[in-house]
Amino acid sequence: MTTETRRPWHTWMVGVVILFTYSMGAWDFVKTMSADAEYLRASDFAAGAEAYFTDYPTSLMLLFAINVLCALAGGVAMLLRSSWAVGLSVTSAAAMLTLDAITFGLRGRWEALGSFVGFFDLGLLGLTIGFAGYCVWRRRAGGSRAPQARDRSGRHDRVTDDRRPEE
Repeated sequence: MTTETRRPWHTWMVGVVILFTYSMGAWDFVKTMSADAEYLRASDFAAGAEAYFTDYPTSLMLLFAINVLCALAGGVAMLLRSSWAVGLSVTSAAAMLTLDAITFGLRGRWEALGSFVGFFDLGLLGLTIGFAGYCVWRRRAGGSRAPQARDRSGRHDRVTDDRRPEE
């Protein structure tokens, strides 16, 4: 496995974009799930947004939370070159894909929130899937560290195969 000493510029760019986007997503999650009427009126949501989020199902709220939290944690993990970035980003993308399929297909999200929000959400889905793909690509290219094995004393094991030192 190759070990990089520096992160490429595009890793920083992707990380900053994801952290910025999903920090705004965390704010949006808190405001929409608390049914903040002022926030919903001030945002680019259509007139039906308040009614749409008033009785939002817990299962969809959970998917929304998983999407946002895993993307934020995945962005941090990617910048730290942790192998956790792949699992977190793929989980985020799967949660958002499921959420969008249910809300657009079964709950009338497009009609309730308007076309601007619909296109915006589809763009976020593309960004999130792209982020997951980027994390997978960087992992395969050696851009993240695999978890290290620990010996019985709890220290990291520097031997990567089963060979024992000669006695």
